[in-house]
Amino acid sequence: MHLRLRCTASLLAAFTIVPAPAAPGVPGQPPTTETVSGAPLPASPARELHCATLTIDSHIDVPANFATAEVDPGADSDAQLTLRKMDEGCLDAVFLVAAVGQDERSPEHYRRAADNALKMMAGIQRMTQQYPERIELARTADDIVRIAGTGRHAALIGLENGYALGGNLEQLRTFFDMGVRYITLTHSGHNALADSSVPIEELGDAEEEHAGLSGLGRELIARMNCMGIMVDVSHVSKKTMLQAIGTSRAPVIASHSAARSVANSPRNMDDEQLQRLAQRGGVVQVVGYSHYIRLNDPAKERAIAQVGEALGLTGPMAWARASNATLVEYGHRLVALDRQWPRANVADYVDHIEHIVDLVGIDHVGVGSDFYAGGGAASGGLQGWMDVAQNPHITAELLRRGYSAGDIGKIWGGNLLRVMRETAQVARACAQSPQGS
Repeated sequence: MHLRLRCTASLLAAFTIVPAPAAPGVPGQPPTTETVSGAPLPASPARELHCATLTIDSHIDVPANFATAEVDPGADSDAQLTLRKMDEGCLDAVFLVAAVGQDERSPEHYRRAADNALKMMAGIQRMTQQYPERIELARTADDIVRIAGTGRHAALIGLENGYALGGNLEQLRTFFDMGVRYITLTHSGHNALADSSVPIEELGDAEEEHAGLSGLGRELIARMNCMGIMVDVSHVSKKTMLQAIGTSRAPVIASHSAARSVANSPRNMDDEQLQRLAQRGGVVQVVGYSHYIRLNDPAKERAIAQVGEALGLTGPMAWARASNATLVEYGHRLVALDRQWPRANVADYVDHIEHIVDLVGIDHVGVGSDFYAGGGAASGGLQGWMDVAQNPHITAELLRRGYSAGDIGKIWGGNLLRVMRETAQVARACAQSPQGS
């Protein structure tokens, strides 16, 4: 069992993990009290510690028209991530993710997926060019620390679904040069690289296709190791996940997953998976998606399915091709359902962190919200944590449960920084080996 130190208000005021000052003059101080899990919590000590901590969110999706007039992260909106909300929530660094849904495996569909991914990556870069005084593209762990030390935010790039590679591993270099520093091997549905935790019948998926990783998937991991790209095992099947851990020379991450012992979703990881990941130095970034944190009432599941049908989101290809406007409307309609069936809350979320800490230790857990930066209400999020401005609520709940400032620093970014550095070390070793990369 993990032993936690109780933090006093005076310790909170004195403790500093890394120089990462909030932007001056930023509004958004939290109320004097807030209810996170039924008990009023004083907000100011938690916020003070939170804003003195180097914070990283490992997974926020962006749309193809990100950083345009339609979706401007520098403008005020109800998107779950904007620059102002990053200021208010003291979020130092974020992996912005180019996510592509699974589709047919044909040259035409592969090209479409790669083009969509590159558009999203270009949007992330465009944001940093439009607002250089507020955010900068980071490519290394040292970049994150340096940028945070200037009071600005760091943006990093992730690619969700190796399907976007189109079976052509030469495309990996293009994505790396664009800034990609992790790749999620699959999404829902098997691809040419690996089996997913959620097969898609519409695409002809059996329960298994490769019994884990394919040969191409193993080759991809070897190349990712030698480039310094983290291997992300969220969404993959258990066999894929365990084989990826055994194949990778660097620790792997789960950029947005949770504990199956707490919520029995196929998207979550059982205790064997968590233990194996920790044994190899990896980290699970706990996802802020309600259904993975606490399973929905079956009536809510039916209502959600009806919302999807009304918007034409009736299968994986419809999701893969949906417009940003459709996804935003879907999110709005799901928020309306919350009045009847409330989402999981921050305390439920920290239950997952606590389970992982108790099982494998404080060094193997982090935060990966799975928020959406495309504007409008969102399908992801929890009561008390519906956007990045509310990030201090997570810290408040951790403090309420007795986690120390050092522990909170590991959860909010220290553990992920360690994996990034270890991945970079593997890449340097590749470069120095006789075979190179």
